[in-house]
Amino acid sequence: MSEAPHNQNRERNPARPAKRDCMRENDPSRWQELKRTIILIAVIALSFLPSLFNGFIYWDDDTHLLENALARSKHESIWLAIFQTPINRTYIPLTILTFNLEHRLFGLNPFFYHLDNLLLHILVSVLIYRFIGKMGFHKNVAFLAALLFGVHPMHVESVAWVTARKDVLYSLFYILALDRYWMYLSDGKKRNHLLSLIYALLSILAKPMALSLPLILLLLDWYKNNKLKVKSLVAVIPFWAVIIPIAWLTYSINRTPMANPPAESILICIWSFAFYIKKFLFPFELIPLYVLPHPVSLSNIQYSLAVLITGGFTGLIFYFRKKRLVIFAALYFFLSIFFLLRISDVSQNLGPSIVADRFMYLPSLGFCLLFADAIIRSKQKWAKGVAIAIILLCALKTADQCRVWHDDMTFWNHVIDHKQEAYQAYNGRAVAHVKRHENNLALQDFHKALALHPNYPRAYYNMGKLFSSVGDQERALAGFNQAISLNPNNHKYFLERGVAHSKRNELEEAIVDFNKASKLSPNDAGVYNNRGLAYKKMGNFEAALNDYTKALELTPESMYVHYNRSFLWEALGK
Repeated sequence: MSEAPHNQNRERNPARPAKRDCMRENDPSRWQELKRTIILIAVIALSFLPSLFNGFIYWDDDTHLLENALARSKHESIWLAIFQTPINRTYIPLTILTFNLEHRLFGLNPFFYHLDNLLLHILVSVLIYRFIGKMGFHKNVAFLAALLFGVHPMHVESVAWVTARKDVLYSLFYILALDRYWMYLSDGKKRNHLLSLIYALLSILAKPMALSLPLILLLLDWYKNNKLKVKSLVAVIPFWAVIIPIAWLTYSINRTPMANPPAESILICIWSFAFYIKKFLFPFELIPLYVLPHPVSLSNIQYSLAVLITGGFTGLIFYFRKKRLVIFAALYFFLSIFFLLRISDVSQNLGPSIVADRFMYLPSLGFCLLFADAIIRSKQKWAKGVAIAIILLCALKTADQCRVWHDDMTFWNHVIDHKQEAYQAYNGRAVAHVKRHENNLALQDFHKALALHPNYPRAYYNMGKLFSSVGDQERALAGFNQAISLNPNNHKYFLERGVAHSKRNELEEAIVDFNKASKLSPNDAGVYNNRGLAYKKMGNFEAALNDYTKALELTPESMYVHYNRSFLWEALGK
């Protein structure tokens, strides 16, 4: 409740406008809000400051930006292709569009990509502060909740990793959608409902995790009105209609059969649920790549502990069932994270993301609000001291965690130091060694990765690229053949095998591989450039010209394609 105004019985000076007096009375609260906002921005910025000095990481930064023609092309026609093409099995056109705009302005200077991620994170945190205030919470509760959200170490991955732009971007529009929907619940204006729907569309175009938004809108309705009506269900129908078809584009690509028996699937689901609770409460050992514990059994302490955590969480919710904020925070977390709770070991098909810190980015908001409300309501003298200590520890841990993402070698060494069984980490470090021309060390790490996982296609593929670069095309082809036999849906495997065939003057085989690559990825300029080279070697200048032209439509600024086409014009006497 706000404080009563001072000197209520003071006679008002009729010569002075009443509006001016109201503004004067509101000045202290406005100043307090501005001060909180400045402090919020400053603390978050300082906590994440080390991230601004990081480079790119060849762990999807290459796929999303560095080697992505959609992100690097400066031709306006590419914008349509961006909205037609999933990247890395995920439909995130708005995120790729931001990369494209940044590349036009700043090239591949990593500072600006990291700066934009940080600015988006700060903006999300400020919007959270304002939104919680609109929900009727004390400004100190809103401030503390936003501050904890802003400096929590679990959010480093979403900010310090360029590829995780989709997390901060979808969250920006997600919070705006919640804000407008809360206003719609308050005033009933259709304009606010429409604005919320527009923000929901932008959110799902940034990342499929926005699929949970309609459920959270219903949760807001319940929290505000203490019940749900038929009108509440009808109001979210347009959100489902917009969000589900777009989310389906990603889900349909990634559908895989359940790889574990039902009993193991339940344990995996419980383990992944408990993982996020545990990491939020104790964010000490944060690793970019987590591995599913084996064996999947209650005899494994990891799963028995997960059952205890889940049981304890459920028990606390039941005990505080009459506390609406507790129920709201618990349901917000569950409904936000529900679609990412695994029931199967997906690492064989979807990569290592069985669980990830970044998945907790926005789902952590309910817990931040619950923590802040408990601290501010507490009458214990030590409560504020505890809050300050927690914020300080989180800020220090966040700054330290940002340095993990400094470069490839720092990144993968951190993973290996904590998870020696993570075969993907050895493959990643091997690629980092290749970039440093440390080929012997790279081969050692490739072999370590394959010793841990003999059917890991990326290790065979990257090893093939290494052999190809040093002129050993026979061993390169062996690596590409093995990669393709394990995963025939990755266009890069066919592209590089085609390059190896072309270097051996096996041009017919090269063309076959390039054709397969172009069908799997129609917007990769590298495919058309390399196929153009093969056609030129075969003397098929017309086909070569068509491929070079297609490559330049995708990447008009590519000097390599211009260079190759200039020699083709020379061969044609032009």
